[in-house]
Order: sequence, then structure tokens, then C-alpha cells
Amino acid sequence: MNLIRIHVVLAISLLGFASPDGVARSAENLRNPFALPEGVILRSLLPPEKKPEAKKEQRLVLEAITMIDGKKIVSINKQNFELGDSVFEKKLVEIGPDYAVLEDGEGKTTLTLRRRAFSIHVTQE
Repeated sequence: MNLIRIHVVLAISLLGFASPDGVARSAENLRNPFALPEGVILRSLLPPEKKPEAKKEQRLVLEAITMIDGKKIVSINKQNFELGDSVFEKKLVEIGPDYAVLEDGEGKTTLTLRRRAFSIHVTQE
């Protein structure tokens, strides 16, 4: 009699797996064989990476050298600087009569004043 009960319980449990509910429950546990493992993302789905731009060397032009109240002031790229000022990530270390010397970690750079021909018209009133 115990043997019959075991067979009945076994048959009921087998029928339970064959029922539509049993199939649905077992399908929930199945994973897509084409899905990527957790934590893995396709590069094509990632936003494009921004590459760091190479630092462009800015062309520095010494435009003028003036003296105001005993201080020499240079005009570089339309901006005024005094001795010791930071000029576009370089330090102004020397001002000569027609040149300025800038220094950074890579060495010294000398900017020379370009002398352009110009004419001055003076009128008397």
C-alpha cells in the first residue's frame, strides 16, 4: 500500500511539471542564451568617449613695451602684463628694450617686438 502511495505522489508531481503552470514557472528560470552576462555592456551602446584634446600651443605676440610710473608693462596678445605676472601659463621674468622673456617648466621663451613701419602726422592748432 505504501508503494501505491509513493507512485501516486510521484505521478501527481510529474503531472504538475507537465501542466502549463509548471512550464511557465520553469520558463521564468531559464535565461536567454544570447544575453550578455551581468555587468557586461556592448561598447556600441556606450556614449562616445571624449578624447582629451591635444593642447594647442598658443602663438604669443609681443605687441608693445611701455613704461608707466617707472614700471615696464608689456602687451602680449592684446593683454597687459608686468614683470612677474603669469602670461598664458608662463611667468614673465624679464623685460628688455625690445623683448620679453617668459619661463615655464620647459624652459625660457623670448618674444621680440616686431617693429612695423608707420607714419605719424602731427598737426598744430
